[in-house]
This record gives sequence, C-alpha cells and structure tokens, in this order.
Amino acid sequence: MKFKKIVLGAVALMLALGSLSFLPEVYVSAAAFIKKDNPTDYTAPGFPFITDSKMVWMGDDENKNYQVFARDLYSGELKQLTETQTYKAKLSAANNYAIYLDSQKIIMMVNLQTGESTQADVKPGYYEYLQTDGEYIVYQDISTSTLRVYNMTTKETNIIGKGQDATLANSQVAYYGSSENRLMLYDIASNTSRVLWDKNDGSLYNSHPVAFNGKYVVWIQQPYNQLKFQLRMIDVTQPDSIPSVLNVFDKAAIPIDTFVSKEIVAWTIEKDGHGVVMAANLQNKQADIAADQGEKLLGVTGSTIILKNVDNNLILRTLQSTGKGNAIQDTLVSAIPYADKIPEQVTGFFGGSSPDTVHELATSDRSVILSSPFENPFSYKGTDYTSIRYREDSKLELTKALQPDQKMVSLPWTVDVREAFDYHVLKMAYMPSRVPSAQLSKLGIYKLVEGKWIYAGGIIEEQNQLLRTHIHSGGVYAVLYQDMNATSLRDYWMRKTITQVNADKPIRVFLDGEEVIFHEQPQLKDSSTTVEFRPIFEKLGLQVNWDEATQMVTGRKEGTSISLTLGKSQATVNEETSELPTAPYLQKGYTFVPLRLVGEASGRKVVWDANLKAVYLYDPATEGKLYDKAGNLLYEGQLKDGHMHGKGKLFHEDGTVWYDAEFVNDNVMGWGTIYFNGEVFGRDRTGDVLIGQFKNGIPDGYVTSINDNGKLIYEGYEVQGRFNGRGKYYEDGKLDFEGEFKDGQPVPPNK
Repeated sequence: MKFKKIVLGAVALMLALGSLSFLPEVYVSAAAFIKKDNPTDYTAPGFPFITDSKMVWMGDDENKNYQVFARDLYSGELKQLTETQTYKAKLSAANNYAIYLDSQKIIMMVNLQTGESTQADVKPGYYEYLQTDGEYIVYQDISTSTLRVYNMTTKETNIIGKGQDATLANSQVAYYGSSENRLMLYDIASNTSRVLWDKNDGSLYNSHPVAFNGKYVVWIQQPYNQLKFQLRMIDVTQPDSIPSVLNVFDKAAIPIDTFVSKEIVAWTIEKDGHGVVMAANLQNKQADIAADQGEKLLGVTGSTIILKNVDNNLILRTLQSTGKGNAIQDTLVSAIPYADKIPEQVTGFFGGSSPDTVHELATSDRSVILSSPFENPFSYKGTDYTSIRYREDSKLELTKALQPDQKMVSLPWTVDVREAFDYHVLKMAYMPSRVPSAQLSKLGIYKLVEGKWIYAGGIIEEQNQLLRTHIHSGGVYAVLYQDMNATSLRDYWMRKTITQVNADKPIRVFLDGEEVIFHEQPQLKDSSTTVEFRPIFEKLGLQVNWDEATQMVTGRKEGTSISLTLGKSQATVNEETSELPTAPYLQKGYTFVPLRLVGEASGRKVVWDANLKAVYLYDPATEGKLYDKAGNLLYEGQLKDGHMHGKGKLFHEDGTVWYDAEFVNDNVMGWGTIYFNGEVFGRDRTGDVLIGQFKNGIPDGYVTSINDNGKLIYEGYEVQGRFNGRGKYYEDGKLDFEGEFKDGQPVPPNK
C-alpha cells in the first residue's frame, strides 16, 4: 500500500498527540558537549527505530489495529505505512526500509519513502533477531539457531552460521557466535566470518544486544575475576583492533539500550536510583553525561540523541563536542591475539654431558623454536633446563608495554634459558591475518625489557611464516608489527645504530678515488653536505675567483662556469639559474657551498654513502655493470678495462648487496661495507653488517660491526678479519670489554 498522511486533530492517534512545531532552542554547557535542544510537544512512542531523519515504530491505528508508523524528526510529518489487520512484530528499520514479521512467520519489507510493502522471498517460518540496513535482512531460524542474510534486491539468501543477536550495517553483520563468549563479524560480500573478540579475557554478556554502525561494534563484557561489567567498543575496520572501554558498572546498572551512529555512541546507566544517558564522540573519544533529568534514550542519528522526557514528549538533543570530556580508555583489555589452542610448555636440557641433552626445543605446533647452530651445544655458565612456555597477560603488563605504533602478531612466550657464552637461534611464527598487506618487512622479534618491547632482530622466512634471530639470554619474546617510517624494521634499527656510531665522525669527501682535505670539516646544513669552496673547486680543475664586493665566488674551466653568492639560494651554472638546497655561508672565515651542485655542475656523479658518512664524486662515464654466466647482475659501479675498479656494489647470487665498497682490480680494497648472508667461520651472520677498511675483501683496519638486530658488536681495529689492536666489544648492545685485542681475543689489562 501507499502511505497515508495523518492530519492531527481531535481524533488523532494516541502516539501522535500535540502540534508539530518545535519549542525554542535550549543551550546547556557540559564538560564534553555543548548541548543544543530541539524539544517538541508531540508524544514519543515507546520503542522506535531511528534511521537518519526518521523515527519508525509500531502502534495502534484508529481501529486499534497494530500498524507501522514513521515520523520525520525535523518536519514532524507523520505517515502510517501499513493498514492490514494482521499481527505484526519484530520491527527493524534502516535507511529507506522498515521490516517486520507478519503473522508470526512472514518477513515483510516497507519502503519508507513510498509506503510500498513487499513480502521477502523467504520461506515462512519462526524467526528471531530481524535486522536490516536497507539492502539486506539478517534473521535467525529458531529451529536451528542459524543466522541467515537475505539480499533485498537479488532475493538470494546466504547462511552465516549459528549465532544470535545479529545487527546489520554497511553489508556486514555483527553477532554473538555459537559460543557465548565469541563476538563475530560476517562480511556479506566475501561470505566469510571472523572473530572480533573472544573469551581470552572474560565473558560476553549476551543478554544485551550488540550495537553496530558499520565501523564500531558496542557490547557488554565481564572480565575474568571481576564483579564489574564493561561496555566495550571495537573498530571492525582494523582486524587486530583493541576494544575501548566506554563504561564500567555493576550488573544492576547494566544499560538497557545502547545506540551508535556514525558520530556518537550513547547508552543509559543507573546513577543514584535513576537513569542517566551517557554519550561519547567517536572522533575524539571523549565521553560525558548527555542527559540526567529523567529522560529516556530512544536512539541516535548523526550527532543527535533522541530522548523522551518525563512528559512523554520527544527531544532532539545535538551534542557538539568540546574535546574536554573523559577520555575513553583503550588499554584495559589484553592486546594478545586470540588463539583457539595454546601449545603446552616444553622443556629440555641444553648443554652438559647428560644423555637428555637436546639441540632444539619446539612447541607442538613449531610456532616457537629454540636451537643451537653448533654440534657440541653450549658452554653454559652452569647447566640447567631450558623451557618455552606461554606468557599470560593477566596484569596487562604486556599490553601496556606496547607503543602506539606497535601491535602483537604472535602469542607471547617466555623463553627460560641460562646465560651462555654463545648465542641461541630463536624462531617465532607470526599470524599472517594480523599483518597488513605487503608489510612483512615491518615485523620483528621483540623482547620485553623494563616495561618496553625492545627490537631483538628478525630475519623473515616467509615460506615458513617465521622470523629468526640470535638471542643471548632468556625473557619474554613476541613478534610485533611496528608501523615505522622505514622500508623495514631491520633497516630502521641498523640505520639508527649507524647514525649514532657516526654522530661524532666528520664527513669525508672522495674525488676520483682520492680524499679531499679541507681546512674546516664538511658540514650538514638543511640535510645537504656543504664544503669550503676553494679546495673542491681546485681539485675539480676550476679557476677560482672571489669578488669581495658582491660576495660571489666563481669557478671556471673550459665549458663550465659556476657562480654562487653568500646568503643567496640560487646559483648560476653555465648562465642558467639553479636553486640551491641551502645558501652559501661563512664558517670560521671560510665560504661553504653545497657540494652536490658543484660536483654535478662539473660533470661528476655524486654518491652519498651513509654507512661511511662519505661523499664520492667521480666521472659517470667510468660506470658500468657486470653479469655472471647466468645473466644475473654481479656488479654495478665504476669499471676500468672491464674490471671492478672504484666505487661500486658487488651482489650475492640472490640479488642482495654483498659489498658496497671501493674496488681495485676486482678486489675490495679501501673503505666499504659488507652485508653478510650465510655462515662465516661456522657462524650464521645473515643480516650482520661490517663497515670499515678492507684488504682483498677481508676487514683490515678500523671497522664497526653491527649484528642483524641493529646492535653494536665491535668498534676498533682488525687485522685480516680478527680483532687486533684497540677496540670495544659489545654483548647484546652493551659494552662488555674495552681495551687491547690480539688474534681475536681481549688482552687482560695486567698483561
């Protein structure tokens, strides 16, 4: 049928008494909200649905037949949407549709704009939990406790699974799963369900239906070992989101109604013997009292809560956020991922001569593996058993240790191992579903240290969904995802350590293989390397001219002219203007100019080596590439007569960089970096980096060695790959010995 407009008068419906005009606006200040009231003098229905600007409910018509009505919240226009004499129940409304169960078994759909009623193409039956979002209908078949979803356009029905209290929004269904402690989300497009929250920290109070707006689900949970209940909210757009706690209360004060729109969530609590309406802004997560004068909460739309006052009249109260309310707490629940089954503790003896000595310990699912790379394992400082056991988060210390950009993507494990003179290999599995797409490089194994998760390394074994690293001591370990502004966590921590090591070292400049000597050391200014102009100009073969009057320096040679002026951020190169990253300036009486512009203007390639804190300038015509017999890139950089000669990179067979260094006739000679991949002298050094001086590819001279987790191993002198001379040795990033070394061993101070 088409809707019919109801004209109010003496014979008006009981649910629509009064005029449709709004009373004067009332402004009331609150900590979190400025409240703007639009009171009306028409009667509010008992149990309406609020959808956008409409309120939909069931009530008696003039003939005492139960019908569906709709009122525009702002114009006040009232429509009767049905006029049949059948029994109607289980109303739901959203967007442009209302649905209800007709004659206890037929699902009917009513268009709120046209008033047209249509029977859903669903076999008549006994159904519960009817909900709609205007495109789909979700319902439960009582006989099997199975939830189903019906497409209102295609008339197709899909089975969700066993569950109850389903709520539908944005083509997704939030519901309590077959287990009373499982909150689920079903995606209609993919026909898949996933767990939003499970029983790892308490029981879901499924006597209270969930509220859902397509982004946030709101429900009630009782944490383990607590008498209090929590009103929780979780963001379904983040697969590993941690619930926020909106309110804590006794069972007697559990909210009867909870509503959530795109902008706010509102609920009712009991305070001092009467109901109080609370609300929270979803953007800034600030909460406060929204109504406390005996009003009843009927629903929400946008930033407006719909109330029924003590006179049974409707009030539209808009909540303008001030940002000064009570912040919603985000870390009152554990961030440990849910797992259907947690492997049992495993123990074993590492070291000693016992027949029970093992070389490897692993959980039953091999998600955690501890091993030794050596045939004769471990010279321990004492012999004891080793164990791997699940680490609970009962006091939330693991959760509180997480930084805002960190999230746990594995279970946490305590690795009990005695301190050893050598390392252990720890492998840990990650949960792929918790890792953002194409972000494996931002995974790492972390150790809990003094209330913080500290990066412990992590070489990725993608085919096994594992990370591995070397550890020297026991503790609590987990795989974390950390959203840092870097291509990978290993690169980030390696770069951070290198930057710290190089902090007090000068910038060095190499031109055509020779180091340029300056009176004043090169400086970084505005992230650009600057040098005193005269030494570099002269080395480049430029004739130098300084004009005191104009404060301009000019360098000229055949075909090249460069002019720069103190304090000006523009240069003239071959009569064309070029922008400078930083203007020339005076430093202790010397004029400093940007090195890159000068080098490139003179026809040189300019390469910055961050590991060496050095700049290389050379003729780009000397560059080339070499390939192996299989056609794989072997080398790229400077060449001489077809041989590696100058600054260049040598690659491993897998395409990763092996050496980034100076070459002389195919040999690594001079300054550079080696990136280890595989075993060296029986030790797995994959991921380690050594920066310094080389002879024939072997460290010889001053070196800095850093392990795969970005921690310093050694600073000092080596001779043919062995510690010799003055140096510092570090254990797990901490200084262990400083002094003289001979043949790889520390020399005691008294010798």
